[in-house]
Amino acid sequence: MATGALFGDRCYASQSEAVDAFFSGSAPVLTSGSTSYLTEYTTDNTGIWFLKSWAIDSNGLHTLRYTVLAEYPTFPTCEPTEYFVDGVTIGWGIATAMILALCIKFLWMTK
Repeated sequence: MATGALFGDRCYASQSEAVDAFFSGSAPVLTSGSTSYLTEYTTDNTGIWFLKSWAIDSNGLHTLRYTVLAEYPTFPTCEPTEYFVDGVTIGWGIATAMILALCIKFLWMTK
């Protein structure tokens, strides 16, 4: 039962966690000029993401140009415990091989 969301080769527990990782990993964009423009994703205290843009004049005065609701991406589903189960399977395989090698060594020593 796939309940997670796959983003950046990582399976997050939910779509909202993947969306947070997506937007928080986006760097602000600054366009320089006589009037510079800064655009970035921000979130409010309810967890809703917005795209905000500011104009920055030559004196350094920031003026908010617009705030729009960010367009949320959708991510493919995945199973969050899949990597854990893979790791446990590999771990037991290695442990079994080590125990088998130890048993063979003890058998050779008793001859």
